[in-house]
Amino acid sequence: ITALGHTRCTLVAHDWGGVVCWLAAAHLGPSRITRYIAMAAPHLGLSSTNMTPRQYMRSSYILLFQAPWLPEAMLLNNDAAGLANVFRGRHMGVVHRDRMSDTDIEWFKQAAQ
Repeated sequence: ITALGHTRCTLVAHDWGGVVCWLAAAHLGPSRITRYIAMAAPHLGLSSTNMTPRQYMRSSYILLFQAPWLPEAMLLNNDAAGLANVFRGRHMGVVHRDRMSDTDIEWFKQAAQ
């Protein structure tokens, strides 16, 4: 927030970013985070009570992203095919894959380098 020249913000996060930002919002408090919007992420107080064994298994991929350099290498290998798959893949891609242009994917590839 400070690095961007602000003292407060509205924080918007999605999926596992939402889980991380729950913690950031709790740590920084209302003097820094004026609003918090979590999309596709449960409240931390409910997430553990509603987790079934199946959901634990489906969420276990997040452990991969804790390893240093490995997730980046996987996503950027082979001209960032893994990164493109995040947006256009049959199982992980956006709903309307045609709305993610080659230019859009190239932007993400460059940002990830």
